[in-house]
Amino acid sequence: MAQGRIDAGEFDDRMSRALKAKTAPELAVLFEDPASPHGRRHPTIAQHFNSRRGKQQQHSFEIPPWQRTPATSPEIAHRVHPAIPERSKTDTVLAVLAAASWPAVILVLLCHQLELLVADLHPDLHFLDRRQHAAAAAGPPQMSDSQIVRWGIVGPGRIASQVIKDFRYVDGADALAVASRSTERAEAFAAEHGLARAYGSYAEIMADEDIDAVYIATPHPQHHAIALAAIAAGKAALVEKTFTATVAGAEEIIAAARQRQVFVMEAMWTRFQPAIVAARALIDDGVIGDVRQLQADLGVDRPYNPADRLFDPAQGGGAMLDLGVYVVSFAQYFLGTPDRVEVNGSLTPTGVDAEAGVLLGYDDGRAATLLMSLKHHTPGAARIHGTKGWIEVPPRFHHPHRIVLCRKGQEPETISRPPLGTGYSHELIEVTECVRAGQAESAIMPLQDTLAVQRILNGACEKLGVFHTPKTACRRLILRCALLTESWLITTQREPI
Repeated sequence: MAQGRIDAGEFDDRMSRALKAKTAPELAVLFEDPASPHGRRHPTIAQHFNSRRGKQQQHSFEIPPWQRTPATSPEIAHRVHPAIPERSKTDTVLAVLAAASWPAVILVLLCHQLELLVADLHPDLHFLDRRQHAAAAAGPPQMSDSQIVRWGIVGPGRIASQVIKDFRYVDGADALAVASRSTERAEAFAAEHGLARAYGSYAEIMADEDIDAVYIATPHPQHHAIALAAIAAGKAALVEKTFTATVAGAEEIIAAARQRQVFVMEAMWTRFQPAIVAARALIDDGVIGDVRQLQADLGVDRPYNPADRLFDPAQGGGAMLDLGVYVVSFAQYFLGTPDRVEVNGSLTPTGVDAEAGVLLGYDDGRAATLLMSLKHHTPGAARIHGTKGWIEVPPRFHHPHRIVLCRKGQEPETISRPPLGTGYSHELIEVTECVRAGQAESAIMPLQDTLAVQRILNGACEKLGVFHTPKTACRRLILRCALLTESWLITTQREPI
């Protein structure tokens, strides 16, 4: 055929030959050729993949399959059409795109752009290679007492800036790396806190074989995908509270952690504060008798700003997930999981909860009254009532330096137990010791407690009309729509548009 525009018939013939030969270069040429139906109409798409190919070649290491974006993952391409081999990054996706309708191509590229906004590293989408899956499935080996647990920080925000300072109090732990969606932020955080490595994506820190554990300090809706990626990579994970944005997300993380025997714990630092440990010991020893009631409150005066994370539904905003997690987890720790939950509150103009009062009820008559608010300050105190006395936890109850023991016929007794550093050191010590011992869960903050608290929080939110979703939901839906569209086009042998 004379040189010029390739008609659709010849294009399909050449594409079929390339697929049968299990090679993609010819399809890549077709795609990039301005004379082809695709290259002629959309030269910028070819340029986009050429630029990505050039960037990948700048690295001195092979990018593992799970680190690739959806638009360059051969595993995903292979799922679309079994005739496409699991080959190199760019050539394989060009083969798929050459067979695609352009609405589906646009969906795939949109997925790539959303990848820059949130790292969806779900193992079910094959973003981890088989060796990493096998290593994780084998479970974490027990470390010797002399081995150092090397930590990575995921999300260099305000909380991470506080937590990182307490590593100096943790024997056997070394903060080694930080990851952010912004290389500049990661490098600035690393320079400020003396970390050796800075990564401009969450995927890179998961690929770092020197990292044993990660501290996940991103907004709630991102915890789910990042925690699953850590589990699939065989890395222990300390997940900032609230654990996830949804019950389903928490259940999936817990199931994956237990299946692969990888340590995961919610970063509820309150349970590890020395003063709270002392209160629990008094209760376990029966000093105040049977615990029957509990009160706790936590409120802040946060001026309404729809751009603020606390008021943004997409970032898991609202008083319940940000403040309520403290009071609910505190009550669940001392009273157990309730049989009933009642709630009353109000919403912000953006649709998240601004304040709430929660009543936890138990079949035997026990109760907890809990208050939370973004509209006004509260004392931030707690009180645990027993049949022989009570324990007061002064403000702020979630990281106290002392407690007050009150018993019938006796003077109040103040028990001082200041924390190490800011107080984050104690949860870091717990994780480090558990990882070195080869344990998969913490006995103080077990995953079943995390799930119970998550169910209370989401149930209370839903009663107020607030329904949280993972941030990755939109991206997954778009990706799956693109894959289904591609599969349908290929199996029905539809002509490209």
